[in-house]
Amino acid sequence: MEKHIQNWLPCSAYSKISLGTFVGIVIDLILPDTILLWIGAGVIAISIGSFLKIRFQIVKYSIFGMFLFACVSTYFPVRFQKNPQKITFRVSQKNPFGKPEKIFQEKFREQVLLELKEANLKKNSNRVALGLIFGEAKQLSREFKTKAKEGGILHLFAASGLHLGILMGIQYRLLKLMPNLGYKLPRIIPLLTGFLYLSALGYPVSLSRAWIFAGMLLLQGLFFRKLRSVDLLLGSAWILWIVDPPGFYTVSFCLSFGAVAGIFLFSYPIQVACNFLSDENRITSFLKENLSISFSAGLGTMPVLLFAFGSFSFGSILLNLIVVPLTGILLPILYFSLIIQKIKLTFFAEPFWSITELLIQMLIYLSETLSQSLGFYKEMGDAIWIGIIGWVLLCVGIFFYAYFMEKNYLRSASKRKFTLWKMPKHKLNVEVSDRNSKDADPSPLDPDSAFPEIDASIHKRKFEEISKNIQNSEYYPFEKERRFRKKSYPVFCVLFLFPSSGSMFFFISLRIYFLRKIVS
Repeated sequence: MEKHIQNWLPCSAYSKISLGTFVGIVIDLILPDTILLWIGAGVIAISIGSFLKIRFQIVKYSIFGMFLFACVSTYFPVRFQKNPQKITFRVSQKNPFGKPEKIFQEKFREQVLLELKEANLKKNSNRVALGLIFGEAKQLSREFKTKAKEGGILHLFAASGLHLGILMGIQYRLLKLMPNLGYKLPRIIPLLTGFLYLSALGYPVSLSRAWIFAGMLLLQGLFFRKLRSVDLLLGSAWILWIVDPPGFYTVSFCLSFGAVAGIFLFSYPIQVACNFLSDENRITSFLKENLSISFSAGLGTMPVLLFAFGSFSFGSILLNLIVVPLTGILLPILYFSLIIQKIKLTFFAEPFWSITELLIQMLIYLSETLSQSLGFYKEMGDAIWIGIIGWVLLCVGIFFYAYFMEKNYLRSASKRKFTLWKMPKHKLNVEVSDRNSKDADPSPLDPDSAFPEIDASIHKRKFEEISKNIQNSEYYPFEKERRFRKKSYPVFCVLFLFPSSGSMFFFISLRIYFLRKIVS
């Protein structure tokens, strides 16, 4: 856990400047017109630290980022306005490259509508397909949209990193199988096609952030650089703030940013908490990975949903655990079906559209059936603070529980695996031979030796020395006796899961109690 928390410290100068810019934005939103005062306080802190020989590297770059925000907000007040109520959407943001891009967007939409019409899908399947392709919830019927909202799966019909990740990921995997393309092209081509998809949809904020993030992720491979997750997250958000300042303050960006930040921050502690699910079994490994992603993304978006809409689907984690993998299968098949339909391969198009419609109907059925039973959709109203307190307690509980389980159960096993991996091969072979057979000959003797008995004693002594060295603490740093047995591990997992879920229902019940008291 210590290493996981350390990885959340930005390591590049660019990300540190981005962090300072965002700190300046938050300060200016909470305490307007005080950014210069905070910059001065930071400079004084750095000066005192230099006198006391204390290094503040992150603070130094952050001060520069705060100063950058102060400059751009002063010299470009209209572009970088901070009040979301005054932001008006400009048509030029949808097609910044002018009329040719606008024509391309219209042609793309017309072609998709035409191909779906020729596919002869059912009416509800057609609407869901349009919602998935264009990332627009307005394509859905009102009844289905309401159930998707109550189930917490409405994000599937908003253009986001899920859609772009599947589109670019499939291309990258397929292009890597072609050795003639070399190393760079499999990374550049998905970026270009992803940008075309981004342009065709009119540059939605969440999809723009996802494309910038994916671009940084792939380009670091071209220049053989390794960036931390926090560097990618801060860098992509900073670029979006420069390119589209009004979109930076929207709820869509906050949800997208919060989901990715939640995955990076909470996925590892949740995987530690769910370590009773074996990684060797494919089913349990798949379940643990999807559970950690769904749970962590829900934690990342929960405060935004509570503040922006005053509601949250507390059971969306379970529903997303079922629906998101299904969508991950549906989207590639839907894209392939459109391509095959476009190039007029009717013989292949019909079976693909049959599979697509079957998966869409499954998605509709699961969404409508499970949204009420598993969604636990609650509108908090004026009791938002109850949900925020529950969210804070849940986050703190996850970190403390993961630290407890890692310290008592996982750390000794991981160290032992590391020491075995670190052990020289010839010494590991000697140890294995010693364990398998005590009477095994340590090494073949020289048949031409004049003193075979002396050679035998020398080899035996060397063998004993090597075996003794292998048993040293240098190779086997045995931990102290653990306080808890391994059999008690599932018990702690159950004790964690029940209070976690119970606390949320307690806060919901508390909110209902207060509302009843107000009404009465």
